[in-house]
Parts: sequence; C-alpha cells; structure tokens
Amino acid sequence: MAGKFNRKTMIIIDCGVAAVLIIVAFFIYAETRSSSPGAPGQSAQSYAIEGVTAFKAGEFTLAQRLFSDEIHASGNSVNARAIGLYNLGTVMARLNHVNLAIGDYRLAVKYTPNFARAWITLASTEASLKNDTLALSDYNDYLAIDPSNPVALLNSGVLLYDGGQKTTGVTRIKEALRLEPALSSQVPTSINLK
Repeated sequence: MAGKFNRKTMIIIDCGVAAVLIIVAFFIYAETRSSSPGAPGQSAQSYAIEGVTAFKAGEFTLAQRLFSDEIHASGNSVNARAIGLYNLGTVMARLNHVNLAIGDYRLAVKYTPNFARAWITLASTEASLKNDTLALSDYNDYLAIDPSNPVALLNSGVLLYDGGQKTTGVTRIKEALRLEPALSSQVPTSINLK
C-alpha cells in the first residue's frame, strides 16, 4: 500500500518494513521479558525482531506467527501489546486479510490511544475499502488526541473535501501544509486550496 497519494489508499501508508521497523525501534520492551509457550524466556522484543526479519524476507506467514508470539509475550505491557497488534495487522494487510488487519489496528489504538501510526494506518485502510465514514471517524478520534498531526489533518481534509465539506476539508489541508510543507506534493490536484 505504499506509494504516491491515492484517494483510496491515502498518503504515507507504509504497511511494509519501514512501519514495522519504526515501531520496534521507538518502543522499549525492557519490562516485557515474560515467557511464551515453546520459547521459555523469549521476550516480546526478540519476537518482534525476528518478525521484522521474516517480514523483510517476504516470509509473511512466519512473520504472522512471530508477531502473534510477540503479543502473547508482551505480558502486562499495553504498549508492547499494541505494537504487536500493529505489527500483526501490517502482516495481515500484506496477506490481503484486510478486515483482520483493521481489527488488529483497532485493538492497538484501544491499548495505546496515542499511537499515531496505528490510527493513521487504521483510517487509511478503512478509506482504501471505501469506508469513508469510518475512516473520517478514526481520523477525528485521533485528532482529538493530537490535533496537530499533519498526516491525519491532510487525509481527513481530503475525505471531507471529497465528501462535500469543501471548506472544512480545505481548512484541514491548509493546516497540515502549514505544519508540514513537504506534504504539498500529496494534495490531489483536484482540490483547489485558493
């Protein structure tokens, strides 16, 4: 789903290796050294690293199993569980099990409500299925937490504009561009920002 802006895939959706690597790199699993069946003492972090390696190698079924193990090994850490769910959702999307991926992303944001990438991926995935009302609701829910997220502002602005709320859509898009001018190349040419 990566690539140039497309109304149905939305922008900056990276259901690929970079998203998984960012998630693994930005969260600390130090408190998640619980055991998982079949791998005594293996941490959620080690499952995540192995899952990323499998994902990069195109071994998506193995990555799916490893990210499931990551979730089980996360213990009581809601952040680790949310990361595991996001990673699993990324694999499920790659395996074309998009509805399962949406469920995983939705659980991830339930565990960690300020998880920006999970919210944006959830909403973008909903939009790719033409579930614009759900996508807009997801963007709005995240913007209530982080009203200055430029990607959420831009994507929700496009949805609003395309849904007939042109003034509100343009306002959001302009705010996104004020915060992140580099996103200007992602605005569809059909949208008049004047």
